[in-house]
Amino acid sequence: MKQILIKTGVFILTFIIAIIVLGKYMNRGSNDLTSEMRQATYPLLYMVNEGERYNCLHGYAGVMNNAYERSTMTILGAERAGSVEIDDFGSDIRDITYEVRDVAGERLIESTQVTDFNTTDTGVMFDYVVKDLIKEDTEYSLIFLVDIGNAVVRYYTRIIWTDDCHLKECVDFAKDFSAKTFDREEAQSIRKYLESGPTGDNSTFAKVNIKSKFFQVTWGDTGVVRLTEPVPTVTQISSNVTNVTLGYYVASGEGEARVIYYTEEYYRIRYTENRMYLLDFERNVEQILNPDNIRIDNNRLDLGVIGSDFKITESETGNIVVFKNYGRLFEYSVSDNKLSILYSFMEGNELDDRNAYKKHDMKMISVDETGNARFIVYGYMNRGNHEGEVGIEILDYDASLNTIEEEAFIPYDKSPDILLNEMEDLHYINKEDTLFIILGRTTYAIDIKSKNFDIMMEQTGDDALFVSESGKMIVWETSDNAYNCDELLLMDLETHSTAAIDSEEGDYVYPLGFIGEDLIYGMAHSSDIIKDASGNIVFPMYAIYIRNTAGAILKTYNPADIYVVSGDIEGNQIVLHRVKKKGDTGYESVSDDQIVNKSEAGGGINNVISYTSETFKTCYGILFKNTISKKAIQVRSPKEIIFEGSRNINMKMVERDETLYYAYSMKGLRGIYSSAAHAINAAYAASGVVVNDRGDYVFVKGNRSSRNQIMAITATPIEGDGNSVSVCLDTILAREGIVRNTATELSLGKTPYSIVKDTLLDMDVLDLTGCPLDAVLYYVNKDIPVMAMLDSGEAVLITGFNEIAVVIMDPVSGTLSKKDMSEASNWFAANGNNFITYNKPTEN
Repeated sequence: MKQILIKTGVFILTFIIAIIVLGKYMNRGSNDLTSEMRQATYPLLYMVNEGERYNCLHGYAGVMNNAYERSTMTILGAERAGSVEIDDFGSDIRDITYEVRDVAGERLIESTQVTDFNTTDTGVMFDYVVKDLIKEDTEYSLIFLVDIGNAVVRYYTRIIWTDDCHLKECVDFAKDFSAKTFDREEAQSIRKYLESGPTGDNSTFAKVNIKSKFFQVTWGDTGVVRLTEPVPTVTQISSNVTNVTLGYYVASGEGEARVIYYTEEYYRIRYTENRMYLLDFERNVEQILNPDNIRIDNNRLDLGVIGSDFKITESETGNIVVFKNYGRLFEYSVSDNKLSILYSFMEGNELDDRNAYKKHDMKMISVDETGNARFIVYGYMNRGNHEGEVGIEILDYDASLNTIEEEAFIPYDKSPDILLNEMEDLHYINKEDTLFIILGRTTYAIDIKSKNFDIMMEQTGDDALFVSESGKMIVWETSDNAYNCDELLLMDLETHSTAAIDSEEGDYVYPLGFIGEDLIYGMAHSSDIIKDASGNIVFPMYAIYIRNTAGAILKTYNPADIYVVSGDIEGNQIVLHRVKKKGDTGYESVSDDQIVNKSEAGGGINNVISYTSETFKTCYGILFKNTISKKAIQVRSPKEIIFEGSRNINMKMVERDETLYYAYSMKGLRGIYSSAAHAINAAYAASGVVVNDRGDYVFVKGNRSSRNQIMAITATPIEGDGNSVSVCLDTILAREGIVRNTATELSLGKTPYSIVKDTLLDMDVLDLTGCPLDAVLYYVNKDIPVMAMLDSGEAVLITGFNEIAVVIMDPVSGTLSKKDMSEASNWFAANGNNFITYNKPTEN
């Protein structure tokens, strides 16, 4: 018996020891399978102008598409020369080469190795001279290839060789203006540049602009001090107008009460010999949450000075709350009083210029009650396994293990600005692990597990597709013309089921968007659709419907003799902009109305709230429904799970024949459009520019001469079987050396636009219906005539302008005459601003 007990004891002891050893082994294995995010290794490259740094360039791991890189503009001096400084951060720089290409990146103009560079305290510096193979006042792409041993890192900028841009004066003006805002006495000299008025918003320091009060521009009573000196970024420059961006950090308070804010200022400056003009100014500020010093009072987590568009994602009961702050993703567990930093390129509270670079964003997919989360990070990757890459990374967070794991990475070869814009529309993952995204106006369904993908649809118009709040439901038009569509397709991305919504005979249907998951759409009689005085389509909907995911109509809105022309969705209601008929051919506005969708009433468990700070004015925070522990919050950062091989999904993007247009303001990319007119109107309103897929300028606001006339175009009367339209078309084509009988083509039913498009095959032919006269004169300034169609069916050509008049060639009267600028603007608007012209590709 004793022997049996001894044997049993030995067995139990052996078993316990085995469990302990196995546990240690398992723990060691677990630790070996995780790691911290890899440190940044890429150097930063700075352009230098007259001894001062500007245009900080971040490196790319691979070849990017030059045509879409518009983040910086670098100036070459009179000898086509420039200077560069590189901060290497300990990297071993072995070789430097630079390439010059056309803006589309298709033609290599020069490739030169840098043989002479000097060592500095922070890295290296060198001068470069571009060969005499480029044209003056023409943009090119400049790429530096820096060999750091384990990688060849590429740095992209646009260059222009000019001696008439006054770069130093404009950059110095922006830096001086910014510095003076911190000293109210010194700032008295900048009062004259402000346009303070009743339209300025002085309720917040998160956004201040040229319309704000002087007190607001000079930081009010915040007492903030500047922590870092800004390195200017030049994004756009012409002979007299320059866009400059300044980014820097400020701080308020001291010790534990110290708060840091990131500040970004945008300037649009005009240089003249007599004085400088500030055409526009905006300052955006974001308070940087310090996880080690979080303030929660009365169940409110204070986030302070942030934008009004701040949102949270919650688990079903509200126990888990996920939110973004300064390029980082946080998750707070109410029950555990834990704050997890799900994703951050930054380390702690450091302000490293590489790690804190903000050309990325995050989108939440899901979060459960235990804190497990799924999310997407997209844009430029500051460090880690994909350092220097642009793309879309799908990640899983395991709350119990406190780890994140990459599921897949989709590389992208365009600018991160383009990707940030495109990912706003659709980013949904269903239960079958299919990711739905829109890239280049094409909707893709990507199987995350198999790494295969399908093309769902190719979007044609600018308003052709809408996505529900969760991303689960999408609706699109089956017609290429948004206002000539008789069927909508509504798809549930979870079930892949599709429902058709058809209009009645003689009617058209138009989607307005979603409230939650419920679709809102309207019907209009085709006979009621007209163009307004500016050439824009008026789509008067006699009925508005709200339809749920099951196909039931929840509400119908169809007041007698009232029509809805558009709607703005705000929370659980839609504001309807309405008109009524005026005479036989027009409409006039009536008061707005609202529809409240009761099925979507209410909000989340926890709420984003605004509150007023005596010093910082409007601030924001998260108000929790449940009581928050008063104990110190436990902060933790997850480790990454290590995996072998690659989880990349290398997609071959659809190459579409349709040209896309990119509208930029002084703040960056404003929108991507299939309609040149829509893009130009967006850029015109923002005093910006439009470029196409090749990087060619399609429109530049404020870069027009005071006068110009196309002298080769003379008065041309109608002859033979021609008409005013054919005369204008023949004149346009003759400008490009083409003789064609357009009168015959018109008689066969071809439209003026199609005739020009089918003839000028190497040109970007533009339908600019709806653009104002002031915008289309951009083309006349380039010696390109603009054809205007009139309601009468006749046509004229705009061939010149000065400060007070435009020159018009009228085939009906056979004259070339001047018309007062204001009178002409009103005349063209009354005829629908129906313009046709073309744009020539950049020759370089």
